[in-house]
Amino acid sequence: MSKDPPVYKKLRNKVNRLNDSLRSSFFANKVKNCDNVASWWKSIKQLGGLPKKLPVSSVFVSGKEFHSTELATKINESFLYITNPLPPLNSQLENLEADPAVVNEIISKYHISPEDVFTKLSNHKRTKASGLDNLPSWVLNKFAMELSSPVAEIFNASIQERVVPVSWKEADVIPIRKTDKVKEIENDLRPISLTPILPKTLEHFVAEWIMSQIRHLVDRKQFGSLAGLSTTHALLSFFHHLYGTTDQSDQCVRVLLLDFSKAFDKIDHHTCLSRRWRKWPSIPFLSHG
Repeated sequence: MSKDPPVYKKLRNKVNRLNDSLRSSFFANKVKNCDNVASWWKSIKQLGGLPKKLPVSSVFVSGKEFHSTELATKINESFLYITNPLPPLNSQLENLEADPAVVNEIISKYHISPEDVFTKLSNHKRTKASGLDNLPSWVLNKFAMELSSPVAEIFNASIQERVVPVSWKEADVIPIRKTDKVKEIENDLRPISLTPILPKTLEHFVAEWIMSQIRHLVDRKQFGSLAGLSTTHALLSFFHHLYGTTDQSDQCVRVLLLDFSKAFDKIDHHTCLSRRWRKWPSIPFLSHG
């Protein structure tokens, strides 16, 4: 074989091609039966040998190691510390609202039908995690037809009375690792809140109504938190501006990137609620109730 290099190269290339083909077939067979994104990613992580992120069992805080109940208390205190400086909502906001008669007239124009609820519930993912009410998503999905009428009644009552049940505001908060080794709670953990599915369904309706009236006020270059837009659109817009500018002679681009720490958590809801009527007087859905 060593005396016949052309034959050796031919056989070597044949083995390499066969090896690549077998490898591709192996990976394809591993993921071909994955019927959803979650199972696909699970298989990819297993094939890639990515380690599983274990639950946080202990953390050092100021040189002291915390476990179990003490650790849960420390994590809870750390997450709450972000919003502690903000005053809680109170009934004094009533003085900032518009004429109740006008509000009631506007609210009467918004009604959720059982058919709309059925559409939302039937589109829920059956594997979606439930909140503290322990109402599984698959139950809402499977019995969407039977539940659509009573759920619609509850939704409409909540809108008419402008009150959200307390149980719908409660969430199961799970700390998720940002890094493999958790050294600081504030920087290495992020909270994931599992809220009940029904209030999130109601939020979808209200969000659609609000966006229908304020969409024209949103900056056309905003891509976050908007349906149909993503970071891909943001990057395309950025590079379009970048290349368009640098194509011109004697032009340069300076980029300033800002990252607001806990931006959404630090929004003062008093400010939002007190200003909403001046900009959006026909949106009565935001309330302290």
